[in-house]
Amino acid sequence: MDGGGRVLRLPAAGARASRLNPPIGGHQESDRGTPDLEPDDRTIIRSTLPRHGKISSLLRWNDEDPPDAGEKYRNDVIFERWQHNRNPFIDHPEWVDDIYG
Repeated sequence: MDGGGRVLRLPAAGARASRLNPPIGGHQESDRGTPDLEPDDRTIIRSTLPRHGKISSLLRWNDEDPPDAGEKYRNDVIFERWQHNRNPFIDHPEWVDDIYG
């Protein structure tokens, strides 16, 4: 099969994907040098500010689609076999409103 001369290459170590990602400079950053993502209801399309999502949509999603048995099982497996930490919002979906509501 002819690939048209295109070859997929892994990025150099430490490189970050840049397509559709604006430069990070000048933003509030965490202690790890990554942007602190803040959920809000702003809908600026071409903003260079890091965004996480519309808080109103995320809160509505949390209310309308609570964690099901499959998500709870996955949270248990991740805790027991790999990461040994839990997603607190799976265990306590009510905390979303306490923190962000």
